[in-house]
Amino acid sequence: MVIWDELGQMIVSDMEQGLVLGLPDRDHNGVADEVITILSGLNKPHGLEMNCENGCRLFVAENHQVSMYDYTPQIMTAFNAKKLVNLPAGGRHEHRSLLFKRDSANQLFVSVPSTCNACYEPEERNASLLLIDIENRVFTGYASGLRDTSFLAYHPNTHQLWGTEIGREFLPDDLPPNEINIIKQGANYGWPQCFGNNQIDFDFLKRYQFDTHPCDEIQAQPNHINLLPYANPMGLVFLPSYSNLPKEYQDDLLVAYHGSWLQDDPVGFKVTRLELDRLGNYLVEKDFITGWLRSDGTSIGRPVDIKFGPDGALYITDDEAGQIYRMIYTSN
Repeated sequence: MVIWDELGQMIVSDMEQGLVLGLPDRDHNGVADEVITILSGLNKPHGLEMNCENGCRLFVAENHQVSMYDYTPQIMTAFNAKKLVNLPAGGRHEHRSLLFKRDSANQLFVSVPSTCNACYEPEERNASLLLIDIENRVFTGYASGLRDTSFLAYHPNTHQLWGTEIGREFLPDDLPPNEINIIKQGANYGWPQCFGNNQIDFDFLKRYQFDTHPCDEIQAQPNHINLLPYANPMGLVFLPSYSNLPKEYQDDLLVAYHGSWLQDDPVGFKVTRLELDRLGNYLVEKDFITGWLRSDGTSIGRPVDIKFGPDGALYITDDEAGQIYRMIYTSN
């Protein structure tokens, strides 16, 4: 995940190496001057957030916990660690995303994915979105039935909370769709009984018996947008008003497809643009950046997070190539 501190310096998490890194660009030439190790020895760190209202605090979501650090932007140093909450560790999905609740510096969302492909979770915190009370260091359940919500973002006009959702595997290649959900408090988004627009997962239900339509039984919330199956959507970002992209892109959503791993014909490995109206209603999806997937089916990279920086440029992290790309638009 990538964020920026109050001086406009980039901070990224490296899950595989257990690091949080600083990438300052002091001469503003679009290239990091150095790589600073802010934190090391962490357990699969992914989610990052920053608040600098009364001194800067850096928040980090590891596989098993969410912690808060004091942070000094002038030297990009984090210290004085305080654990906020424990998280259920382990499982096949490792991303734990962080995002402040809108207009609240004391409430922090953390997504906790499922531990399995399709199962009933004995731990109710899995496959859910939790809301952390930072001052009291406690959490409450916010939404459930979310198999793997890797990234979160707010719609700029409606202010609703949106999230990418990676669907289950080992179904035919056209099922299930990956999803964009509008996440509402108290809602259940259907996993593992159903997916998409409340479509029953009959493969899963072979192991269980239901007297009623399972999606109705749990009052499942249908998804907002169907995305390409098996493409593994991760980062999402709405075009901000300060972006230098063309005006016709305003109100649209960019989504990073990390790419498939099961298919004979790989899919994903790209960034797409979802054309939306001003209220977030879906119109059409178009390729925005491609090239990570070669014609022979091999890849040279896998996009993960995608965000606009303070400079208006678009930044894309790539955990296969170990790169961060900076994209700018010119009229030429």
